[in-house]
Amino acid sequence: ATEGSADGPHAHGQFLHSKLRHIICALPHESMHAVLILLYGAFTKLLLTALTIGSKVPAGLFVPSLTIGALFGRAMGTCMQYLSIQHASWPIFQECTTSSVCVEPAFYATVGAASMLAGVTQGSVSLVIIVFEVTGESNHLLPIMMAVLFSKMACYALRARSIY
Repeated sequence: ATEGSADGPHAHGQFLHSKLRHIICALPHESMHAVLILLYGAFTKLLLTALTIGSKVPAGLFVPSLTIGALFGRAMGTCMQYLSIQHASWPIFQECTTSSVCVEPAFYATVGAASMLAGVTQGSVSLVIIVFEVTGESNHLLPIMMAVLFSKMACYALRARSIY
């Protein structure tokens, strides 16, 4: 078998990539399967991160909190995309009939990651600036600011402390 053929060493990687792409870019009727996979990944990562922190293994908390927030955010974005397609007549989705892409699940992942990181680190302005610079989209600034604000408000209401 040659390297580029279906029997080559990269065949499994190509199959896995195409399968993941199919799940992540699912059609509306398949999107609930993607949501379940994202939620499973988020809860698994949350459990493994908690075990790592509890065992005193130096594994970090910054990147896992970004990952968990992004997984939850992507799941929420996929649910919203499903609702916007299935229930386009709802008042909240009236704007969607005039634009080609109404709900972008990837944007929800970015907002979720920023919100989770704000809750873990209690960062605010610097976190908003960092996420804004990573995305480079000025129209994403307000939702990111609101997510960080609500995350910090929830931490203050629960009297949660920062990891630092």
